[in-house]
Amino acid sequence: MSEQLTGKYIVIEGTDGAGKSIQHKYLIDYLAKFSQRVVGVAEPGGTDIGLLLRDIIKNPFFNKTPETEFDLLTAARRELARLVLTPEIVNGSIVISDRNWFSSVAYQGFGRRMDVNEIIETSKRAMGKFFMPDESVILDVPVSIVELRKSFRAEKPDTFEIEENPFFERVRQGYLWVADKFDIEVIDGSPTIELVHQNILRQLGYTALENQA
Repeated sequence: MSEQLTGKYIVIEGTDGAGKSIQHKYLIDYLAKFSQRVVGVAEPGGTDIGLLLRDIIKNPFFNKTPETEFDLLTAARRELARLVLTPEIVNGSIVISDRNWFSSVAYQGFGRRMDVNEIIETSKRAMGKFFMPDESVILDVPVSIVELRKSFRAEKPDTFEIEENPFFERVRQGYLWVADKFDIEVIDGSPTIELVHQNILRQLGYTALENQA
């Protein structure tokens, strides 16, 4: 790795309860110590339209078909790619995303049983050159741990979190399928937050940065 970090697109993925959101924050805070600009985004979101779509997508009172759910997510991703990823990365920023289209393979594909190839091909068109991140990891935890972690959350469950265990078992298998097909590292999300953080840094090759500071 060079001493000067350059613009890139990094994705932290995993099922609800895998710990990706806290690891997303930890990675942002860590890399911000060594880079001029680190931008954090969370899907769906990152743009004005993306945030509006997020409210629709995650609202459990809106009855949606899997295809409509995926279309809304794709629209949000297209906006993110054009309005955030492109300008930020061109200008040398590191953009770290909490989720990308891997989630749709897992949730709408394996979870809701949409055609996975259709999801992949549509995502390619929407994301363009950002279809595959520069770096990515998938956090994996057993569904039993997911259920335990969800039970401690204070906020009301969204349209995905209200699903039962069989759904999340399929989602987990979807992520493992993505990891195998696209050669993405799977990291155990069960240990402590700090240990998972260090494992992510090692996998992404960032553990040597402190020695360069």
